[in-house]
Amino acid sequence: CIDGYLKNKTRILVTHNLQFINKADKVIIINDGQCIAFGTPQQLINSGIDFASMTDDKTEDIDSNEINFEIQEIEEDVDLNEENSLKPIIKAVMSYDEYMESKEEAAFSGSVKLKVHMDYFKAGGNKFVALLAVFAAVSTQFLFQFTDYWLAQWMDSGPSLQKTVNDTEHALPRFVAKEEINNAFIYSALTGILIVGFVIRFGACIFTCLTSSIKLHNTIFRKLLRAPIAFFERNPKGRILNRFTGDMGLLDQTLPMTILNINAVMGNVVGIALLTCIINPYLII
Repeated sequence: CIDGYLKNKTRILVTHNLQFINKADKVIIINDGQCIAFGTPQQLINSGIDFASMTDDKTEDIDSNEINFEIQEIEEDVDLNEENSLKPIIKAVMSYDEYMESKEEAAFSGSVKLKVHMDYFKAGGNKFVALLAVFAAVSTQFLFQFTDYWLAQWMDSGPSLQKTVNDTEHALPRFVAKEEINNAFIYSALTGILIVGFVIRFGACIFTCLTSSIKLHNTIFRKLLRAPIAFFERNPKGRILNRFTGDMGLLDQTLPMTILNINAVMGNVVGIALLTCIINPYLII
């Protein structure tokens, strides 16, 4: 992986295994959080640094005066460009502790902003399905209220037709029976169209919600795979797992059902209010 996929990249390997030393371009020796030596493996060997003694617990500690002498010799061998290249690395190491401090998770309280809703529905991606869902919601609600209104008119015409049958000859009942059959067919057709409309209405809504959920999940997972190691050290594992269990569970199950309920309830409220105002305009006042 290091010599293959990352061949042309800048690579930093932190290790105490000696088998990787000879393959490194530059070696930094850190002791107690301080850089004590820097250079190529051959430069460090020529300066007298024994890598084996650093990993052997049974050997005696290196004398501080000897280390200072070795550092002085290495600094004489390292040119100015190498020293300049080391500065950003040392600066990054010094600021590592501050960066690694775990921060509390940011949270917002109150109502959800409109931008959050828009981003959620934009994640659905398919504008045709979104327009189909809106059109199906409006048309099915109108058809639902019209079916109720038509059924009420049909029921109100029943007593008058029965009175007409009683006051006329026997030929009229056959005409009335035929009209009743036609009304039944019309009502059945309206009901069938209404069922198909509701399937399209809620199907498009569920499709949009599931597409948004899948896209958001893939986006989070893709960014998680590309996150640096420090991200996993700064954030607790439970917090990361909660994004893929609790939060994604809300997106997959709770949120679609909530949107469906809002769609149905709001449609019924608006439809009933309009139908009531049409039948009895005085209620508007």
